[in-house]
Amino acid sequence: MLSEFYTFIELVQSLPIAVNFWQVQNTYHKIAKTIYREFISRAKAGDDAAAKWVEAYRAIGEKLFFNVIAVLPDN
Repeated sequence: MLSEFYTFIELVQSLPIAVNFWQVQNTYHKIAKTIYREFISRAKAGDDAAAKWVEAYRAIGEKLFFNVIAVLPDN
């Protein structure tokens, strides 16, 4: 689902219109401070599916103009 959302963001950003992503960015940030921590823990424990989720989530953050290093916790 995250990879499909990533593709959607790419498509929207390629359109010749200005799009305000503030609501999506707010939701992304909320997930970064809650659910993301569980997935990063599972990924560090060797869960391949969680590692793929973390990778996709980081890529979406970059597409949404976040400084993922500053926003996403490492643990």
